[in-house]
Amino acid sequence: MNLRSKFRIDVAICGCLAIFYLQYLTTEVFGQNRVEDDRVVSQLEMSDVAARSLAREWNQKSLNEAITVYERNGNRWLQLSRSSLYGKNMIESGRLRAKLGETDSAFRVFKQLTLKLDEKTIPETVSLAYSELSALSLDSGRIEESRGYLEKAISLGGSNSEAQAMSTLAAGNFYYLRGELELSESFYLSSLGIARLQIDKRIEPHILVSLGYLYLKQNRFDESKEAFQNALSMFGSTNDNRGTAICYTALGASLMLSNEKQKALEYYKKAEVMFPDDIDHIEHASLLNNIGAIYDDYGDIARSFEYRLRALRLFESIHHSYGEMFTLHFLAKLSSQSDNDLATLDYLKRGSSIAANLSDRQFLGLFNEDSGNFYERRNRPDISISFFFRATRFFDTETFSRQLSRVNIGIGKVLESQGKLNDAKALFENALQLNTNVKDRLGEADALYFLARIYFKQGDIENAKKASGRSLELTELLYSDVYSSKLRSSYLSTIFDRYELQLRVKMRHQQTGGQTNESAVDALEVLERARNRSFIQNILASETIFVLDAVPETITKENEIRLKINSQSDKLVDSLSRDAEGREAARLTVEINNLENELEEIRAERKQKSPIYSAIKNPEPFDVEDFQANTLDDKSVLLEFSLGAEESY
Repeated sequence: MNLRSKFRIDVAICGCLAIFYLQYLTTEVFGQNRVEDDRVVSQLEMSDVAARSLAREWNQKSLNEAITVYERNGNRWLQLSRSSLYGKNMIESGRLRAKLGETDSAFRVFKQLTLKLDEKTIPETVSLAYSELSALSLDSGRIEESRGYLEKAISLGGSNSEAQAMSTLAAGNFYYLRGELELSESFYLSSLGIARLQIDKRIEPHILVSLGYLYLKQNRFDESKEAFQNALSMFGSTNDNRGTAICYTALGASLMLSNEKQKALEYYKKAEVMFPDDIDHIEHASLLNNIGAIYDDYGDIARSFEYRLRALRLFESIHHSYGEMFTLHFLAKLSSQSDNDLATLDYLKRGSSIAANLSDRQFLGLFNEDSGNFYERRNRPDISISFFFRATRFFDTETFSRQLSRVNIGIGKVLESQGKLNDAKALFENALQLNTNVKDRLGEADALYFLARIYFKQGDIENAKKASGRSLELTELLYSDVYSSKLRSSYLSTIFDRYELQLRVKMRHQQTGGQTNESAVDALEVLERARNRSFIQNILASETIFVLDAVPETITKENEIRLKINSQSDKLVDSLSRDAEGREAARLTVEINNLENELEEIRAERKQKSPIYSAIKNPEPFDVEDFQANTLDDKSVLLEFSLGAEESY
C-alpha cells in the first residue's frame, strides 16, 4: 500500500469517526432540549389551569391576574410554535377583558389573532376570534361589520367543534337582536346540539340562557323556565357564581311576565348582591333595568328611575348601543311622568340618535311616537303632529300594524283637540281597521273608545253608545288577561276613562229623549262595575294572595291557561301582522279557541266548588231591580253620585 492510499484510508476513518461523534453530540443535546421543552410545556399547562381557576373568581383583581397569566402563557406557547394554544390563551384573555368592560382592548386582542394566525392551519381557533369580534361589533351597533365577522366565523368553524358551537351561538344572538326570532332559535338549537358533543361543557348553559330569553320573548313560559332551571343546575355544579347570578336574573324575568312581581324581585335581589360593581356591565345593567321595571309596575317612579339610570351608565361605559337605546326609551317615559321636560327631551334626542346610527326602524318609530305623545300632552299640536308623521315613515302596515295604529290614534287626538272631528274620526277608523285585521283586541278597544268620543262630541249618541259599549266590553274581556305585560299598563291607564265615557253616553241618552229610566239604570250599573274593578285592582296591586275556599291547583291551572292564551294571541297578532300564510293563523285561532273553552270549564267548576273565591275574583254585575226588590224597603232610597273629570251626575 503506498503512502497516498494509506493517507486516503486514514482520512476516511477520521471522517466516519467525526460523523459518529457529531451524531452523538446532536442526540445528546436534542434529548436535553426535549426534556427541557417537556418541562416547559408541563409548567405552562399547569399555569393555564391556574388561570382558569382565577377567571372563575369573578372579581376584578382575579380577572386581571388571569389576563396576565393567559397573555404571558400565550406568548410562551407561540415561542414553542404552539399556535393553537397561543390562540386559545389569547381568546380567554380577550373574553375576560370584555367582562371588565375593556371592549376596545378586547377587540384589539381578537383582531390581532385573526391577523397573526393561519386560517388554513388552525381555522377553528381563528373562527373563535371572529365570533368574539362579531359579538363586540354587534354590541357597539356596527351591524354590517358584525355580520361580516359572523360569516367568517361560520365558514371557518368546521363541524361538531367548539368553534362551530360558538359561531352558531353568535349567529343566534345576532338575529335575536335583529328581531328575527325564528332564525335565531334555529341557530341556538344547532349550537346547543353541537355543544352537547364537546368534552368542555362550559358553553352549554350559556346557550340555554340565550334560548330561554328567546322563549320568553315568544311567551313560551314553560320552555323558558325549563331552560333557565337547567342552566342554573349546570352553573351550580361547577360553582360558577357568574352563571348563577345570570340565571337568577333570567328566572326573575320569567316570573315578572307571569305577574309574580314579588317573587321576581326576590330573584333579582339575589342576583344584584352577587354582581361585582366593576365587571360584567352588560348583564349587570340588564338586571338593573329589570328591577326598574318592577318598581315601575309598583308605581314607584323614583326607584324605577334610579335603577334605569344606573343601567344607562353601565351601558355607556362599554359603548353598548342597544342597551343605551333601550334604557333611554324608558328613562324618557319616566321623566315625562315626573314632568321633567328637559330630561325627557334629552333622553328622546339621545335615543333617536342611537337608533338612527343603528338604522333600527322600530326604535326610530318609537322615539318619534314618544316625542309626538310628549308634545301632545304639552299642548303643542303642530310639533306633536310632525313627530307622529315622522313615526309613520318607519312603521309600515305589513310589519308594524299595531304601532301604526297607535300613531294614527295619536294624530287623531291632536286633530280632535283642534276641533277637526271628521279628520280625527277617519284616523280612528283606520286604526280600528288595522287592529281588526290582526285581531288585536286591545287595539280595537282603544280605537273604539276614541271613535265613541268623536261620536259623542258630534251628537251622534246612538253610535257613541255602540262604540263605547263595544270598547268597554272588549276592555272588560281583557281584564282577566291583565297578567300579560303587553296589556297591563295600557289597560290600567284607560279602563276608568272608558267607564266614565260610557256613563256620560248613558246619561246623555236619557237627556236627549231616550228610554229615561232604562238609561239611568244602565248608568248606575256601569258606575258599580267601575267600582268593582277598582276594588279588585287594588287587591291585585297589593299582590294579596287569597284562595279562601278555592283549590290552589285549580288557581294555578287557570293562570297557566291565561298565560297560554296571551302567548298564542300575541303570536296570532304577529302572524297576521307579517301577512303570514293562512294556515298558521288558522292553527293559532283553533288553539286559542280550545284554550278559551278549557278556561270556561275551569271557571264554571270553580264557581260551583269555590263560590266565595269566585264572587271576589269575578263578581256578579250589580242588578238595580234585584237591589230594589230584595234590599230596599218602601221608606228607603238608593242615592249615588258620580264625580267625573268633565261632568258629574
